[in-house]
Amino acid sequence: MTSLQVAIDVLPLDELESTVGPLLDHVDVLEAGTPFIKMYGLGVVRRLRALGPGHLIVADMKAMDAGALEANMAFDAGADVITVLACAGDATIEGAVRVANDRGKRVVCDLIGVPDKVARARQLAGLGVHMVGVHTGTDDQARGADPLADLAAITGAVDLPVVVAGGINATTLPAILGYGPAIVISGSGILGQADPVAAAKALHDAIGASRS
Repeated sequence: MTSLQVAIDVLPLDELESTVGPLLDHVDVLEAGTPFIKMYGLGVVRRLRALGPGHLIVADMKAMDAGALEANMAFDAGADVITVLACAGDATIEGAVRVANDRGKRVVCDLIGVPDKVARARQLAGLGVHMVGVHTGTDDQARGADPLADLAAITGAVDLPVVVAGGINATTLPAILGYGPAIVISGSGILGQADPVAAAKALHDAIGASRS
């Protein structure tokens, strides 16, 4: 079943609880986005853990080195999942995976920026990663890119749960759901809307309808 993840990237820290709290009934996963962690530190992961004790918490570290160290840092802060860049060295990925396995946590490898995503996804499966991320970055979205082509290729190439991100909103969601991703991530598609609760509910309801 597909879960909905809200990415919290840019938000005043003093608005975290008041903004995210009303979303809890309509999202399954809370993500401390990379910019959010860079602005305020891993304390934001602790606050999300306290805010949503029953939710899956993701620390979008996009680790590129020191995989074991960064995984332990994120998990100590309360994260269930850490992201590592797929273009990192195998030793970095293996270190993060080892820590995650030891602690009952998970690693998502984000394929952003990888030229041959299918080949690298197959390698990642061999390294023991728990999920693979198909991510069309903000800058590429501005040039008209979307994750559909990569999603189709990756879904058919590896037997790993797929996480997908990149411009996901009520318009783009139906086509993405056709590939059965484990998690769809929406940032501005929820928090950038005039009514974030309504936006989250619409996405969550659409996902629910696709399951029936």
